[in-house]
Amino acid sequence: MSGDWNQHIELENDWVRLIPADPVHAEELAAICSVDTFKFFVRDLPRTIDAPGLTDFINRLIATPNVQPYTVVDKLSGNIAGMTCFMDIRAAHLGLEIGWTWYGPQFRGTKVNPAAKLLLITHAMEELGAIRVQLKCDERNLHSQRAIEKLGAVKEGVLRQHGIQLDGTIRNSVMYSVTKLEWPSVKANLLSRCQL
Repeated sequence: MSGDWNQHIELENDWVRLIPADPVHAEELAAICSVDTFKFFVRDLPRTIDAPGLTDFINRLIATPNVQPYTVVDKLSGNIAGMTCFMDIRAAHLGLEIGWTWYGPQFRGTKVNPAAKLLLITHAMEELGAIRVQLKCDERNLHSQRAIEKLGAVKEGVLRQHGIQLDGTIRNSVMYSVTKLEWPSVKANLLSRCQL
């Protein structure tokens, strides 16, 4: 099956809704983030951590080619939980990346992240026909590495001196992926985590 890779649509399961990001979400997003939220991001950071800064940030993400930003809504509380994106969309090679993911502190370690990844990877693999979904994070971000590994993604290696942060810090990125062959076991793992 091969869907429209350019279509940016709402996605939903029992635990979360992923809504195409919109500046109207900026105020609620600003209320749950801080400067530390973007500590390991390398580009396109919010210029300020307030509603105008998040409005600008969302508008820049929307305008970036090959990026589809989502606002993540926790269905249990009905509250906005954070953001995530499809990025590096490579339809000709049947692959994409999930990244620029962040959640408010109260949603970290809950079902929100596995449920959002379940939605995103299911859409990529089963609707778009992807054969590879990749994720990466800063080598210093051990929390994100553990979260990605808990999803069932395979660590492929480290991209050395891969990016430069605004403060001049040179970042190494740890690369992970889920391939089409691995997807059934990764999906079963994510489903079981959401149903606990």
